[in-house]
Amino acid sequence: MSVKLDWQIEADRAYQRASEDPEARGRRQRQRLAIVLFTLGVVAIIGAVAGAIALRLYTVDSKLRQDLINTARAETATLRIGDLPGFLNIMRSQSGQWMAEQSARFKRYQELKQNGAIKFTDNMINAEVDGSRGRVIVEEVLNGVNYHTLWFFWHYTDGWRHVPSDLTFWGEPQTIKGSVSTISYSDLDAPLAGALASRVDRWWSEGCAAIGCSNPPPLTLEIAPDPSVQTEWDGAKPFTLHIASPLSSTERTLADPALAPDLEAVISAQLAQKLFDQASGQLHTNPIADAAWFRQSLIDWLSAFMLGRGDTNKLTFVQSLRDHYGAAGIKAIVHQLSTNSDVGVLAKALNQPLETLQVDWLPFFQWRLDLEKSLIASGDQADFTALWDIAQNDAAQRARQRWSTPNQAVPHVSAVAVGKDTAGVVIASVQAQIDTRAVVLTFRLVDGAWKRFA
Repeated sequence: MSVKLDWQIEADRAYQRASEDPEARGRRQRQRLAIVLFTLGVVAIIGAVAGAIALRLYTVDSKLRQDLINTARAETATLRIGDLPGFLNIMRSQSGQWMAEQSARFKRYQELKQNGAIKFTDNMINAEVDGSRGRVIVEEVLNGVNYHTLWFFWHYTDGWRHVPSDLTFWGEPQTIKGSVSTISYSDLDAPLAGALASRVDRWWSEGCAAIGCSNPPPLTLEIAPDPSVQTEWDGAKPFTLHIASPLSSTERTLADPALAPDLEAVISAQLAQKLFDQASGQLHTNPIADAAWFRQSLIDWLSAFMLGRGDTNKLTFVQSLRDHYGAAGIKAIVHQLSTNSDVGVLAKALNQPLETLQVDWLPFFQWRLDLEKSLIASGDQADFTALWDIAQNDAAQRARQRWSTPNQAVPHVSAVAVGKDTAGVVIASVQAQIDTRAVVLTFRLVDGAWKRFA
């Protein structure tokens, strides 16, 4: 028995290789090459088939999409030339009501066209195909302003046909999370969601700071592709606000900005109301008490404060409070209000006699005169009479006279002066106009409430 060294073993192997039949070695190499070439061929065939299928699918999808765009443009053409039969031929539904609505829609378009109010651009902003379903966002110019309208289609054997809105064909669900808010939406509403995301966090935090609410819970906004949805709070989830997608409207929505000013104001008002409720401990006010007016005025002001715009004629009372007594004054009033608070709550909250307050009284007294009118219209004589200081000479007679003239216009207040009469009683002289006649109405401060006596 002998032991081979490493170099001897390697020498033996080299000898074996050297002594291998060249023909066998060539045959083996050819077999390997054939296997490699066969494998590559199979891969190439599979790739070619897959590519052909993909190309075919792409070609089919592209043709379907182009046919969809062409159908939408054909519908626009029927509107442009006033071709009702051609227009209705593109419509398809088993619902007779929906078909009748389309005839009415055609009529509305024709009226706009006759008035020179609408321009058809043939610009299809977006066209999507999902199997037999299709949707197109169509651009329209109404009174010089760009709008978008959303049309849905179904591919029948005779081509694409305009069908009722498919609220399930809105794209994939998405979410934007901010520091204090979450916005849920589907793909079609991405521009709206993005516009809201840039505002809502700021509104929620700055609005809370402005009226003194403490740590409001996180906020959720859900954009729903449903025209029946109102912009309102969820009854089961108190800090979830539902918003209808503007594109779900049966008519059209502004193309730019993504968040239309009207919708922005509605959302801001809802947030302002929720923040006020949070700050005031869910205060419910008597609808004819001064507290109801203070509550709504503070909500309107807060909404405008968050937006950076608003009706200045309605906001001057609260803004004057803010200007002279700061954020602390606003917070003090919010926390002092109760269900039946009268105007005396201001003196208590600000620790200052009412007649010395630096506020713009005009909006308040305009509301008081509007309230008189509404109580007369509703037949509520008891609450109407309670607005008057009938203990004063002739005040009861004047109240009866006003009650007996329900068709008299509400006086339009132009100025208010607050001071004391010779007896030291705080009075407010309200200059107003009824139709073309100038009048002066007088109120007395009685137990912290303004009572009219002339």
